[in-house]
Amino acid sequence: MSKAAADAIEPQLKRFFDVVIETVSKTAKAAIPFFRPITYIVKVNGDTNVDFVIQSRDPNVVIRAFAGDFSEILKQVAELRNRFGAEMIQFLLDEKEQWRFNYLLTRDGKVIGSKMSYDRQSVLLGEIEAQTKKKLKYTPD
Repeated sequence: MSKAAADAIEPQLKRFFDVVIETVSKTAKAAIPFFRPITYIVKVNGDTNVDFVIQSRDPNVVIRAFAGDFSEILKQVAELRNRFGAEMIQFLLDEKEQWRFNYLLTRDGKVIGSKMSYDRQSVLLGEIEAQTKKKLKYTPD
């Protein structure tokens, strides 16, 4: 039974990877400016929605990331869903080409994130605050 199901899904997976490879390759060649990384987001919808985010200019990095083994990610998604009631989970590809948990949203609206996600957020908020202070700088007449 499972062999028959796997055989039925295999052509669909092959077509999916063909589309991913073609899209990633064309995007990497055509995206402007050429020196900035491209952000790829692949959304997988289900009981828990999962986002996979990659920032890279190298199409081979993106292709390798999606051709790898996702068994550990599936275990982690199941654990986060059961433990926190995760509605959405995001993973980022790190510089070692490993998928790392970034943050999740629970069914009751809470956000749980990694230290890295909060560090990026605090830097962004600091930049916004500095720009706002600069624009609103009071100068007496």
